[in-house]
Amino acid sequence: AEKETTIATAATRPAKKKTYKQRTAKQATRSSNMITATLNIGVSGLMAQSRKMNVIGDNIANSNTIAYKAGNVSFRDLFAGRPSTMANGVTNQHGNGVAVSRITNNWDNGVVEQTNNPSNLAIEGDGLMPVSFAGETLWSRVGDFSLVPDPADATQFVLMAPSGAILQGGTLAAGTPPAPDTV
Repeated sequence: AEKETTIATAATRPAKKKTYKQRTAKQATRSSNMITATLNIGVSGLMAQSRKMNVIGDNIANSNTIAYKAGNVSFRDLFAGRPSTMANGVTNQHGNGVAVSRITNNWDNGVVEQTNNPSNLAIEGDGLMPVSFAGETLWSRVGDFSLVPDPADATQFVLMAPSGAILQGGTLAAGTPPAPDTV
């Protein structure tokens, strides 16, 4: 007598029910993912507020710095996925935290103070002054210059900041006083 051999396939095999242990393990994983996502939302808020506190600290530390432009932080929402519309027409979109969208500087004019130094300059409105420092051209709104002999050519004079930055734009020959409308 020959024996018939039957091979059980997934379609013919009866489905096994998951044990209580398997079900609770899956629920625990899902619950752990939700807790992690919730914590990430909170951490994103802490990180964004930390960046804002850094900007505020910079603003306070530089409050007496000539020509300092204070910063302002803007935030944006982070969304998870695309919005969905519920049966009643309400749009539902899940939040995923917050982030810093940009840090802008306040370019309004500061206080212009009158000095007794005719080589001090101030800019009203938009604009920056090109200065040369350590062989590099930089841009500044600080105008506390002094008329000094040019370090590269003692027969010329330049407007130099206390940092050693030289205002770009031209030089004066030795013994030639600057015209009042050119300083």
